[in-house]
Amino acid sequence: MRTANHVLFRFIPNWIGYSRVVLALLSFVVMVVNLEHHRLQYQQQQQLQQQQQQHEQQHPEPLRQSQFLWPWGLGLYLSSFVGDLFDGWAARYWNQTSSFGAVLDMVTDRCATLGLLMILAMEYAILAVTTTSTSTTDSPIISLSSSSSSLSIWYLSACLGMIALAILDMASHWFQMYASLAVGGAVHHKSAEGNRDRHFLVQWFYKYYWFFGYLCVGAEFTYVLLYLQIQYQYQYYHPWQSLLPRLVQVCLYICLPGCAMKQVVNVAQLSSASRAIAAYDARLYNERNHAATPSPQAPQAATMDRPPNAAQKKDR
Repeated sequence: MRTANHVLFRFIPNWIGYSRVVLALLSFVVMVVNLEHHRLQYQQQQQLQQQQQQHEQQHPEPLRQSQFLWPWGLGLYLSSFVGDLFDGWAARYWNQTSSFGAVLDMVTDRCATLGLLMILAMEYAILAVTTTSTSTTDSPIISLSSSSSSLSIWYLSACLGMIALAILDMASHWFQMYASLAVGGAVHHKSAEGNRDRHFLVQWFYKYYWFFGYLCVGAEFTYVLLYLQIQYQYQYYHPWQSLLPRLVQVCLYICLPGCAMKQVVNVAQLSSASRAIAAYDARLYNERNHAATPSPQAPQAATMDRPPNAAQKKDR
């Protein structure tokens, strides 16, 4: 029995993919609204710092406006991320694997990571701008110098770094997909056949699940932990909550090596996929030129088959 196109769109793993898209989009909406609260908080904080201490104690609540927003955004994003663990299992369990589902899964992963990196870039941009107007340097994220200008430069560098990571992630996976599907003969970009001539790190990345899992989870949780750490800039915690930043710092030490190695694999993936595409183009170019260039034996054969003219007949 043949499966119609509209039936394929209703496969169970594809529904999981649709829900991941919705959850990721909702998380970004909440995070962007949270960004606006951060901007307002800094304005209020600057106004309160100019007043007396007794007046500050009467208005602590405005500085807590965003603490109930970012957990929702982070929870929605993590829910979308966890869904990635179940769509592949559901596809194999119900025998509903499809090229559409594979592309939906990869595009959702990449767009979700891209969105979070852009949110981080905006968060660091706000910190870079606002740090120059305040003398507060007790940042839980970094302590490079007592100068607010040095801290602002670091935040600006972090903003540009997030943008660079987003570009590298999208470019490397796009080249890998194109080299596998269009150039490699429509093979899966994670298959051994599709990565036969790739860099050894790329082959390990897609061959060994523990290596693949640590790098992917380490990269995603590094971005999540950085976002969580930034939120501490805007909150006032009770004494028992002081352990949370330390716990986040310990988790960062565990996840950061995986994130760094993931960027090395992205560079290797981009480089090897580029060479594969260039080799494919060179092969096509050589075939076109070989077909357009006449064979050196062709003129002689044509001369031998041509009938003799009148002068040749007279000599005979």
